[in-house]
Amino acid sequence: MEIELPEWTMGFLDWAKIISNNALLGTLLLFGFLTFNISNVTLVVFNGLFYGATFDKLFARFGNLKFLAFIIPHGLIELIAFSVLFSCSIDINISLYHFLCQKRDDFIDRKTIKCIALSYILLLVASWIEVWLSPLLIKAL
Repeated sequence: MEIELPEWTMGFLDWAKIISNNALLGTLLLFGFLTFNISNVTLVVFNGLFYGATFDKLFARFGNLKFLAFIIPHGLIELIAFSVLFSCSIDINISLYHFLCQKRDDFIDRKTIKCIALSYILLLVASWIEVWLSPLLIKAL
């Protein structure tokens, strides 16, 4: 038994809300270096447990194809962006250690800054896909 999805429309305000939520989570991951990334590990573990339980319920309710059509296009991009921000946070920890031990002259190198900028661009693209492309895929199914 498959349940019909209600018609919904998403617009600019929804996109802005999703962008702000993604930017907040990305910033939390990036500034996880302040807690030596213990907060990041905790966030990843609890999100994994939460999303695992949620995905199980949504698979059963909406069916595999519709659920995957909604999650996969933007979810993979978000996952990559958040993973890169997590790794940048670890890189900042390592850079901070080297900076304090006077093994480096700069605190954050250009490669890390470029990765951070790219991650936020990926989050913008993922939120655009989530708001405008994913509903079209759901309707097409």
